[in-house]
Amino acid sequence: MDKTEATYIARRFGWLSKAPPEFQDEVLSRCDLISLPNNQSLYHQGDNASGLYFIADGIVGLHMMSGDGPTLGHLAGPGFWA
Repeated sequence: MDKTEATYIARRFGWLSKAPPEFQDEVLSRCDLISLPNNQSLYHQGDNASGLYFIADGIVGLHMMSGDGPTLGHLAGPGFWA
């Protein structure tokens, strides 16, 4: 997937799709396209919260710590922002 395809998805799905085009342009102009291999962590609890992520393709599992260790809390797919 290239940035043009990812931008198209961001303009059609999720909260950004409901924003004015000028705001969409501003947000998307600041985005970098990254691709992660399966089972690669994007963010760990306690990391500096320094970015906003949009899922354009694939599925991301959000794991949360519980008394018994990490547990799957949510599956997120295209259109999800975190």
